[in-house]
Amino acid sequence: MKVEYNRQGAARKELVQAISAITGERAKYLFLPTKAYRIGSIMVWKNGAMECEDGELFQKVVKELEARGFKPEETAAEQAATEETPEQEPVKETAEPDANPEPELSQETAELEEGTEPETAQEPEETPEKVDTLTISFPDDFTEEDFEKLQNLVASKAGLFKKALGTDDLTIIRSEGKINFPWFHEADGAKVQAYSRLVKALCQFAKNAKRVTAKEHEVPNEKYAFRCFLLRLGFIGKEYKDCRKILLEKLSGSAAFRNGGKKDAVSQ
Repeated sequence: MKVEYNRQGAARKELVQAISAITGERAKYLFLPTKAYRIGSIMVWKNGAMECEDGELFQKVVKELEARGFKPEETAAEQAATEETPEQEPVKETAEPDANPEPELSQETAELEEGTEPETAQEPEETPEKVDTLTISFPDDFTEEDFEKLQNLVASKAGLFKKALGTDDLTIIRSEGKINFPWFHEADGAKVQAYSRLVKALCQFAKNAKRVTAKEHEVPNEKYAFRCFLLRLGFIGKEYKDCRKILLEKLSGSAAFRNGGKKDAVSQ
């Protein structure tokens, strides 16, 4: 079964990340001639079309993608009524890439980042501005319960995380014994340290917490709310002063006053 999303470049990368998060499968780039991504039994083609021979999985992924804001050009039912037989184009297109083992994208090349593909596989229209994407990874020693707590923890502060980090995607990807956080888009030394400490603290907090709910609350003072959250994570004292400043700099409000104050600055 096949559905058209008509997403290319950075938009296709977002689609691939979402499918990877839904299925729990690692995405692999297949290089020439198809320039497609394979996520388990799912293919995402160069033009952004998604294809899967497993009807049940196909319907599930389409439904989950729609819930995440990915609208297909045709509904799954309409596409199923008009698509060609499975023996035709899909098999023909996947035969060539399978003839040679395709390398997996490493953390160093920013996983799923099309802008870092080898020169022989580059597409001018798919070398977007997100070449600075940073994925931070830690060993996956989480139980299912701990991983659920981690997801709930992030969901409970999703609005603050997105604004503080300058991202719209808080997907957490589990693959090959690692937990990956492809959230970050700036990579200077101070920011990398702050982001790494944040991810490490989130992981430790989720493991130690007895229960974490995913409910997000409205906050009138972003800096104060997120500063309190960072303190709960252990960002206490002069050692974390620079990290707190980096993580709070994009938020509004006052870090020093609960209900806001004259100063709109990070507390020292």
